Amino acid sequence: EPSAGSDVGDILSRAYPTDDPRIFKIKGNKIFITAGDNDFTENIIHLYLARIEGARPGTGGISLFVVPKYWVNEDGSFSDNDF
Repeated sequence: EPSAGSDVGDILSRAYPTDDPRIFKIKGNKIFITAGDNDFTENIIHLYLARIEGARPGTGGISLFVVPKYWVNEDGSFSDNDF
């Protein structure tokens, strides 16, 4: 994040629950994403650090989220991940 520098405990990204308990809406800014997109596979995931509302300060209050480029539907097809 632009404001956090090298201290991961200073991240400002937030994760908010949705009606589906398995899905969170994430708001924040990232500036460096190594291999953020590639042609190795049709779908990739990003590991995203964010803080859930009410989490304690510092690194102990950070959660890790798996964010796919596309959602995989029950039939194996892909849908855009654009909540």
